[in-house]
Amino acid sequence: MDFKKFNEVAELVGIVAIVASLIFVGLEMRQSQSIALAEIEAAYISASIQSASLISENSDVWKRGIANEELDDEDSIVFESIVATLTDRSWSMQYQMELLDRNEFAESNVHRFAAFLHQRPGARRVWIEREADMKAHREALDPWTATITSPYVEMILADFAVLDAKED
Repeated sequence: MDFKKFNEVAELVGIVAIVASLIFVGLEMRQSQSIALAEIEAAYISASIQSASLISENSDVWKRGIANEELDDEDSIVFESIVATLTDRSWSMQYQMELLDRNEFAESNVHRFAAFLHQRPGARRVWIEREADMKAHREALDPWTATITSPYVEMILADFAVLDAKED
């Protein structure tokens, strides 16, 4: 075999090797994404179980809180903690889905959480107060953030507007 034919065969083998490695990398990336999604789902289920347990352990406070009844200081702390836990679970799920470029699931998660809050006026009130308080603290600590809005918060507020309009 002459040198020219050897070069052609070597180039062909090189091209096949590159294509095979790209296919392997693609399959590996797909598998990694599937594993990441499974881990996110497992973490979400675990957080949901913990949230349900927290609500069950404090069902009287939860019931009075979502009905927007007056709570004493101790019960207010418990209720606000439950709402914060639920908010953090929802935001975390939305953020992780966006990182994996699963925007349809991220948006669906936000819509579900907005509907959940909408159906529970006391939880909605606490959520709105908490977000306003966090925004005020961010602005006080770093004034340039005054113009920055959170797409997550904006989506929930927009959902509230839609849900409120449906009730009218």
